[in-house]
Amino acid sequence: MGIFLKLSWFFRQQWRRYSIAITALTGVGLLALIPPWIVGRIVDALSDGSLTKNFLLIHVGWILMAAIAIYLLRVAWRVALFGASYNLAHQLRTRIFTRPTHQPPAFYRERKAGDLMARATNDIQAVEMAAGNGVLALFDGVFTGLATLAVMMVFISWPLTLLAFIPWPVVGYFLWRFGVELHDSFTDAQARFGDLNEAVRETISSLRLTRAFGRERAEMERFHGVATETTETNLRVARVDSKYHPAIQLGVGASFFLSVAGGAWLIRQGEMTLGQLTSFTLYLGYMTWPMLAIGWLVNLVGRGQVAYPKFNTSSPKNG
Repeated sequence: MGIFLKLSWFFRQQWRRYSIAITALTGVGLLALIPPWIVGRIVDALSDGSLTKNFLLIHVGWILMAAIAIYLLRVAWRVALFGASYNLAHQLRTRIFTRPTHQPPAFYRERKAGDLMARATNDIQAVEMAAGNGVLALFDGVFTGLATLAVMMVFISWPLTLLAFIPWPVVGYFLWRFGVELHDSFTDAQARFGDLNEAVRETISSLRLTRAFGRERAEMERFHGVATETTETNLRVARVDSKYHPAIQLGVGASFFLSVAGGAWLIRQGEMTLGQLTSFTLYLGYMTWPMLAIGWLVNLVGRGQVAYPKFNTSSPKNG
């Protein structure tokens, strides 16, 4: 999570936008807990034969009002959060396009033009994603997960909650392993991307010399080798990325199986109602997002950790 400490100067600068986003995300997280609880009450009323038209209309009305409020709050946090991250990208682009113009020749002997081009494209995007979607995944994922977990344990059944979450420590271990792999592979991919940019620049700038000395084939082979290396490193990043979702879905599937099996046994023992089990499974579905958010967060933080330090070394001045 070091990327967030490094960006603390920006969070202080944009504290109003981040405060609005966090407040709106908190509201969304709390309001989202209402519909599953209402659905559980409706199922219980239906199963015991006490469901009336008035009861149904009132509860459906509550669900609609919650949905409208969630929609408005989601608009608010998207505008605030992504507006702030776009502002960060603007500042970094301004920095990387203005500071190099004031540097001595030694600056360009130490840094390839292709590397500077990579910083102005992929690296800025990685940092922007960390300041936007990374904050979303960190706060919303953690808050939604804890709030949902508290409701499941306190208001429905803590034994069933513990049973349903048995697979998650194993999933968490694999997410940590994938994060380590991603950091290494993304570092390599960014370095190869800079090499590719430099190869393109050298090829274009020396085009006349290449033709004059008849080195077209040699240059094609050299460029093909650089492009192939870049492709391979990006494929390694994609392979690591592709591991997150299946691992999380496997954990979710195992949790649903355990919750339905355990819930059916509790209903048979008279310790849980059908409506409570319905609410429980809906809340368990909510837990998919926090787990996806953790995987996404590890991914975004890993990329941002690799990219951001380059902006402090792109100029002798402190970034």
